[in-house]
Amino acid sequence: PPPAPAPAPMTSPPPSAGSWVIQVGSLPSREEADKHWKGIAAKQAALLGGRQPSMVQADLGAKGIYTRVFLTGFTDQASAAGLCSRLKAAGTDCLVKKGP
Repeated sequence: PPPAPAPAPMTSPPPSAGSWVIQVGSLPSREEADKHWKGIAAKQAALLGGRQPSMVQADLGAKGIYTRVFLTGFTDQASAAGLCSRLKAAGTDCLVKKGP
């Protein structure tokens, strides 16, 4: 009989889509977060290309509950950092984080 095929080499699994995020705001209420996002969306429409935010509540202890505004769906740190750099150059603060 023919020899058995060699096993496929072990490779690490690809990262799941959306493993990196860009945080573009952290506001003390959902209403303020919505208003903040609308301002960014209007100012940076060309850079955002239709992206929609993900709003996540975070308990900041003594500061209270804040709503964080994220852009999601980046498959690697470099793509998230690239957009964040362009946003910063255009006047929008942001930071890149590893997603959940």
